[in-house]
Amino acid sequence: LGMRCQVYATLPVLKMGQLALYDIVQSRMAKEDFETFSFADIDMAWDSFVQLRYQQTCQLGGKADGITVSPLNAGHMIGGAVWKITKDSEEVVYAVDYNHAQGRLL
Repeated sequence: LGMRCQVYATLPVLKMGQLALYDIVQSRMAKEDFETFSFADIDMAWDSFVQLRYQQTCQLGGKADGITVSPLNAGHMIGGAVWKITKDSEEVVYAVDYNHAQGRLL
Protein backbone atom coordinates (compact mmCIF):
# COMPACT_ATOMS: atom_id res chain seq x y z
CA LEU A 1 0.00 0.00 0.00
CA GLY A 2 3.02 2.24 0.17
CA MET A 3 2.61 3.42 3.76
CA ARG A 4 5.86 3.59 5.73
CA CYS A 5 5.78 4.24 9.47
CA GLN A 6 6.88 2.62 12.68
CA VAL A 7 4.37 0.51 14.59
CA TYR A 8 4.80 0.05 18.33
CA ALA A 9 3.70 -3.17 20.04
CA THR A 10 4.51 -5.56 22.85
CA LEU A 11 6.21 -8.83 21.86
CA PRO A 12 3.11 -11.07 22.23
CA VAL A 13 0.99 -8.72 20.09
CA LEU A 14 3.75 -8.45 17.50
CA LYS A 15 4.20 -12.24 17.20
CA MET A 16 0.49 -13.15 17.33
CA GLY A 17 -0.31 -10.59 14.64
CA GLN A 18 2.43 -11.90 12.38
CA LEU A 19 1.35 -15.53 12.88
CA ALA A 20 -2.29 -14.63 12.23
CA LEU A 21 -1.37 -13.03 8.90
CA TYR A 22 0.83 -16.00 7.94
CA ASP A 23 -2.13 -18.27 8.68
CA ILE A 24 -4.48 -16.16 6.57
CA VAL A 25 -2.11 -16.22 3.58
CA GLN A 26 -1.51 -19.96 3.88
CA SER A 27 -5.25 -20.71 4.21
CA ARG A 28 -6.18 -18.53 1.25
CA MET A 29 -3.40 -19.99 -0.93
CA ALA A 30 -4.70 -23.50 -0.19
CA LYS A 31 -8.19 -22.54 -1.43
CA GLU A 32 -7.54 -20.16 -4.31
CA ASP A 33 -4.99 -18.22 -6.31
CA PHE A 34 -4.24 -15.62 -3.63
CA GLU A 35 -1.92 -12.80 -4.69
CA THR A 36 -3.13 -9.85 -2.60
CA PHE A 37 -0.04 -10.09 -0.41
CA SER A 38 2.61 -12.68 0.32
CA PHE A 39 4.71 -13.93 3.23
CA ALA A 40 7.46 -11.60 2.01
CA ASP A 41 5.04 -8.65 2.18
CA ILE A 42 4.19 -9.57 5.78
CA ASP A 43 7.88 -9.79 6.69
CA MET A 44 8.55 -6.43 5.06
CA ALA A 45 5.69 -4.83 7.00
CA TRP A 46 6.94 -6.36 10.24
CA ASP A 47 10.35 -4.77 9.71
CA SER A 48 8.61 -1.51 10.68
CA PHE A 49 7.50 -2.83 14.07
CA VAL A 50 9.21 -1.60 17.22
CA GLN A 51 8.97 -4.01 20.13
CA LEU A 52 8.47 -2.40 23.53
CA ARG A 53 8.36 -3.94 27.01
CA TYR A 54 5.79 -2.78 29.56
CA GLN A 55 6.78 0.58 31.06
CA GLN A 56 9.57 1.02 28.50
CA THR A 57 9.65 4.62 27.30
CA CYS A 58 10.21 5.29 23.61
CA GLN A 59 11.09 8.76 22.31
CA LEU A 60 9.48 9.49 18.95
CA GLY A 61 11.21 11.54 16.28
CA GLY A 62 10.49 13.47 13.11
CA LYS A 63 7.15 15.29 13.18
CA ALA A 64 6.47 13.62 16.56
CA ASP A 65 9.70 14.92 18.12
CA GLY A 66 9.26 15.49 21.85
CA ILE A 67 6.54 12.86 22.24
CA THR A 68 7.16 9.69 24.25
CA VAL A 69 5.04 6.55 24.33
CA SER A 70 5.05 3.78 26.90
CA PRO A 71 2.96 0.59 27.01
CA LEU A 72 1.41 -0.25 30.38
CA ASN A 73 -0.03 -3.66 31.23
CA ALA A 74 -3.77 -3.64 30.49
CA GLY A 75 -4.21 -6.59 32.82
CA HIS A 76 -6.50 -8.90 30.89
CA MET A 77 -4.90 -10.15 27.67
CA ILE A 78 -1.43 -11.47 26.97
CA GLY A 79 0.50 -8.55 25.51
CA GLY A 80 -2.46 -6.18 25.88
CA ALA A 81 -1.47 -2.62 26.75
CA VAL A 82 -2.80 0.80 27.47
CA TRP A 83 -0.48 3.47 26.13
CA LYS A 84 0.82 6.47 28.04
CA ILE A 85 1.58 9.28 25.61
CA THR A 86 3.56 12.23 26.93
CA LYS A 87 4.57 15.60 25.46
CA ASP A 88 6.17 18.19 27.69
CA SER A 89 4.06 18.19 30.88
CA GLU A 90 0.92 16.76 29.23
CA GLU A 91 0.05 13.06 29.61
CA VAL A 92 -2.70 11.05 27.95
CA VAL A 93 -3.52 7.40 28.52
CA TYR A 94 -4.95 5.70 25.44
CA ALA A 95 -6.90 2.57 26.34
CA VAL A 96 -8.81 0.70 23.65
CA ASP A 97 -10.38 -1.35 26.42
CA TYR A 98 -9.42 -1.74 30.03
CA ASN A 99 -10.06 -4.36 32.70
CA HIS A 100 -9.83 -3.14 36.28
CA ALA A 101 -10.36 -6.61 37.79
CA GLN A 102 -7.32 -8.71 38.62
CA GLY A 103 -7.06 -11.88 36.52
CA ARG A 104 -4.76 -14.84 36.09
CA LEU A 105 -3.69 -15.58 32.54
CA LEU A 106 -1.67 -18.73 33.10
